Amino acid sequence: MEAQDQCTIDELLSGASLRGHDVGARLVTDWISRGLLDHPEKRPLGHGRGSLPALYTPQQRDLFLALLDKRRDGATHIKSLARIPIWLWLYHGDNWVPTRQISRTLKSWLGDYSVSRQTATRDATAMMRQFDHPDATPAARRRLHLALTEVARNRRIVDRAGLQRAVRDVFEPATVFGAVRRGAGPSTMPVNADVVVPYIEARLASARAISNARVDVEFLNRARDEFRLSRAEYIRMLPHLSAQAGDQHASMFYADTPESQLQDCANNFHTLLGFMLLAAKREARVASTTC
Repeated sequence: MEAQDQCTIDELLSGASLRGHDVGARLVTDWISRGLLDHPEKRPLGHGRGSLPALYTPQQRDLFLALLDKRRDGATHIKSLARIPIWLWLYHGDNWVPTRQISRTLKSWLGDYSVSRQTATRDATAMMRQFDHPDATPAARRRLHLALTEVARNRRIVDRAGLQRAVRDVFEPATVFGAVRRGAGPSTMPVNADVVVPYIEARLASARAISNARVDVEFLNRARDEFRLSRAEYIRMLPHLSAQAGDQHASMFYADTPESQLQDCANNFHTLLGFMLLAAKREARVASTTC
């Protein structure tokens, strides 16, 4: 990339000022530490003579301006802003956001790994909405909410079988379904109680790895490749899935737009990364027992 296509931090801030943003170098430094921006390219003069001002790529300049615009529109929380570089990395590649940056971005999007009881309760309530059935008993709902709160609070599953029973008692009340399994969504992609606990385990595995910066660049690139393949297949199937879902589950399958991608990409990648990490762990365990 030609140097004239790049810009110094002063030029970065000058461009922001022309867009009506009153910001300083401290914000740039903070956003680099959080993964919202990449480190600029250093230009040492050598032989102890110092260095020229570091340079930002034009893509990072445009990312900076997009983040500022989003913040001005009301998205002041780091978690919301972090979705932008994650989306660019997933859908537009390393020219916009290099993989070396994305580990920091994902950690900022995830937030504090240790959560309060209040946050855990809120997270459990949000998950309950996905599993609830109108015929589930109040006692079953309380048991599941307590189990999900403990998982969110401790960031691990202590009693897997107990959690599975609690999910099934709410998602598939026995008095309603008997021996018939409930599956939400279309018949070709049913969601039942059996997929819930693995889903939670995957997200916990991903959260641990992201929080502890234990996912290397190669694995992140593999996960991005898998994400792109799975998204392409999902988009191909989307009209069929929407038609099968019916009115009750139509909201599960909505149009694939840049806005919906931006809203969902971090969450979807987080889950996929977790499943891939668990699969890699199983493969390593099998390999160690056969050596």
